[in-house]
Amino acid sequence: MLRKPPGHWTSTAGSVLTLCLIAGCATTASVRQARGSGVTRVYDASFATMYAAARRAIGQVGLNLVEAKEDVPGERATLVASQDMTTFSFGERVAIFLTAHGDQHVSVEIVSKRVVATNLFAKNWTSDLFAAIEAQLHQEAE
Repeated sequence: MLRKPPGHWTSTAGSVLTLCLIAGCATTASVRQARGSGVTRVYDASFATMYAAARRAIGQVGLNLVEAKEDVPGERATLVASQDMTTFSFGERVAIFLTAHGDQHVSVEIVSKRVVATNLFAKNWTSDLFAAIEAQLHQEAE
């Protein structure tokens, strides 16, 4: 039977921590501060409609909602979501920024980052989230 040497897991955890420090890790705080660096689309809908659609879309694609905050009620909001570590990825962090432009126009910006920058298998959630948001809007229009 193959046995792991004593301290194997602490050595592995130390390696991951070192990799994070060297390569840079995405945290909920870092994606929250990444406004302006993502992909943006503008929708013809009210802020309330877009906020609700974005919240539902997060769950629909399988992400975990970490934070939902209206920075300026009815005008600006930030949603932060995460995907935990899987077999192929150390996980991902995602922020959705909503900004109202008048009564019926809302820009939606999505920033998707890998927890470990060098993890090539981490998923970029941007297109899945935009598709889910648009599906939510289509459902609501019916």
